[in-house]
Amino acid sequence: MNTDKTTSRFAPALLWAGFLLTAVWAVAVRVMLFQGARPFFVRPFAFGAGLVAANVLTVWLSMKVARDFAPGSALRRAWRMMAWAGAFGALRYGAMWFAGLRGLGLDSGRPSPIVPGAQVAALISVVLLLGALVTMRAPFARLGLGRLRWADWAAVGVLAATVPVMYLLRESARVTSYRLPLLLAVQQFDPVLIAGCAIAGVLLLRIGRDLEGGPLAISFRYVMLFGIVRLLALLVVLFPIGAMAAPFTAAGLASDWLITMAVFCRWRLTVEAREYREG
Repeated sequence: MNTDKTTSRFAPALLWAGFLLTAVWAVAVRVMLFQGARPFFVRPFAFGAGLVAANVLTVWLSMKVARDFAPGSALRRAWRMMAWAGAFGALRYGAMWFAGLRGLGLDSGRPSPIVPGAQVAALISVVLLLGALVTMRAPFARLGLGRLRWADWAAVGVLAATVPVMYLLRESARVTSYRLPLLLAVQQFDPVLIAGCAIAGVLLLRIGRDLEGGPLAISFRYVMLFGIVRLLALLVVLFPIGAMAAPFTAAGLASDWLITMAVFCRWRLTVEAREYREG
């Protein structure tokens, strides 16, 4: 119990530090590679180490939270899906990190099968995350929580509208990060899935407001922030704003830490409930 107390007290600052360091690391990697430098810590996708750490934490904490709910319940399924999303995220970033260190990445001219495999893992991870968020909302909705107001509907409408806009801009600008057919196919799902996560964040945020605060409400805010950050990261690269896109891209690359923060905030409820029972 003392260990959990200490973790609960200092972890938020450490998680934010992980997010910021990963974002800065991602920018440094891109700048250094553009200049032709390849020190060990700025090799292609070296910042993936930080994202592996974030997703491993997500798996660990999600499994702890899942134990709070009865077998077969919707919330137990949701948190197990969250854990699996983290596992596939860790697999994706670990594979990309390994490929970058071995000179087998997309910029090598001879990308290995690891690269498309990692992108398939990324797709599975986001699908599981979206499924977890949708499943998570259902029990609250049955209790009458999370009924959308006009502002929520407006936000959902704006987020949904970004999907066709992104497809149109991609088609007109022919913007793509990858040349391999499988990667191109996987990339086509990004706008729908990320917008879906952002919309799910709006729905959960309304539940958090109905709950009038607490760790669960904070957790849902992080989910919303994740969706918005990832969506902005997809959008900004479609506009000719040059270096101004770097902060958004860096935040998008580091955004898995926001899901880790969301899971951590919900895990705090587990700790508080245990302390209440033992107190």
